[in-house]
Amino acid sequence: HKTDSFQLWSRRLVEYAERKSLTKELEYWKRIDEQIVNGIKTDFPIESNQNRVSNSDLVTFKLSSDKTRLLLKQVHHAYNTEINDLLLTALGLAIRYWTGLEKIAINLEGHGREEVIQDINISRTVGWFTTEFPVVFDFYKSMDLSAQIKHVKETLRRIPNHGIGYGILKYISPKHKLNNCKFEKKPDVCFNYLGQIGDTKKLDNNSQLFQISNLDIGRTISPEMSNPFLIDINALIVNAEFAVTISYNKCHFYRQRILEFSDQ
Repeated sequence: HKTDSFQLWSRRLVEYAERKSLTKELEYWKRIDEQIVNGIKTDFPIESNQNRVSNSDLVTFKLSSDKTRLLLKQVHHAYNTEINDLLLTALGLAIRYWTGLEKIAINLEGHGREEVIQDINISRTVGWFTTEFPVVFDFYKSMDLSAQIKHVKETLRRIPNHGIGYGILKYISPKHKLNNCKFEKKPDVCFNYLGQIGDTKKLDNNSQLFQISNLDIGRTISPEMSNPFLIDINALIVNAEFAVTISYNKCHFYRQRILEFSDQ
């Protein structure tokens, strides 16, 4: 059955942007904005004319299917976690070991199909509904691993409506209602867990309905586009293996340094 259109969703977002229930989130986002977080030091001076997609390089790694199965099925029992709790704990600790920073800002991406508007269904509507929002974590050296996991879990649970309000307030809500919230936090690192992709769906006759194509999709972004992040990380589970891609600018970092980060 047809779901609601992207156009209708856009119109309803404009209405939602003026609701008091949304503007109540401003205090939360203002606290995020006001936190002081040091940036990651690059290996080379950052020059604006070099900050282009064409200068990007990739480092990738995978977990075995056995370890991926543990990640999906077993490890959550200890602290009743979700996969993002553990992935972001691992990422935050990796950044801390790699840079020495204890307070870390990360830009999180989400699927954006949050059920914040009643009587509208976009579950099968074609379109890119991404949400983006900053999160700040504290990874003190005195905290043990269990405390770090709990801190990340609690920090993520405090995010209102999975972060969808950040972009609505920043780009759609009337400026006079923003209570001087600037929305200026710019993390150096972006992280997006895309979920499980490529799980074989089968019809009653056991024939495959969908499978991952081996064809190159070509460029999806202009090589002249500027990169808003020093490090952009995408993680997903494809064909039962957890895979991570780290994108960075060759004009900002030595490849060996990114490999060290990847190992962490």
